[in-house]
Amino acid sequence: MSLQDKINSIPELFDKEGDVIYSGRNVIKRMVLSDEKGDEHVMIVKRFGRMKWLQRICYSTFFVSKAKRAYEYAFSFLEKGIDTPKPIAYFEKKEGGLLKQCYLVTEECSLPDCRFICKDEENLLSTLNYFVPQLSAFIARMHFAGILHGDLNLSNILYERCGDGSIHFFVIDINRTHFVDNPSKKQCLKNMMRLTHDRKVSAMIVGEYAKQRGWNQQESINYVSGLLDAFERRNDIKHAIFGKTKR
Repeated sequence: MSLQDKINSIPELFDKEGDVIYSGRNVIKRMVLSDEKGDEHVMIVKRFGRMKWLQRICYSTFFVSKAKRAYEYAFSFLEKGIDTPKPIAYFEKKEGGLLKQCYLVTEECSLPDCRFICKDEENLLSTLNYFVPQLSAFIARMHFAGILHGDLNLSNILYERCGDGSIHFFVIDINRTHFVDNPSKKQCLKNMMRLTHDRKVSAMIVGEYAKQRGWNQQESINYVSGLLDAFERRNDIKHAIFGKTKR
């Protein structure tokens, strides 16, 4: 069987093969497929969560599936110079003419994410001096490219340290992205609201970002903090009513 044939069979292989990386509403697996020469190719496969009946109708009739959107958005990111795992394929399984399940296949990008900033209290000053400015510059570069990531948090930003001391960043989970020509100051700051719930780290990143953009640092920090306060209050209300929340 050719590599392409094996890729095409991923929806059928998904439950039987591969190593689970994440299991929740969505399931992400690391799968290794061999080509005709016996060479192995590592791929990351994301199976998006099952949809309710109304969602199936909407995604079959009016909207593009999450898998297709993420696949197409990845090319837009790469064209704009923002790295994300290279897209390989997407699949949509239908039943009775309605979308039932969808899958996204990308190259593996086994890099750490940026959440370590929130756990690095001992080295906070050095982190501020070398990592945060580069992270802030990367976020600014996304915004200048007209990219407003739909879930911009530290777990969705991966990094690698280069030999010259610079940091190279990648972004994942991009299917909810908005592409906006010349996003406004408020749009950019609002996009950073959910980077982290750690107020100290949030202030570090937002303050540095504002400095690089030539904006008032304290006003920018206060604006993002106010948005985050309101978001957390809404989550607390949902938790009180429905007994669950997500941060």
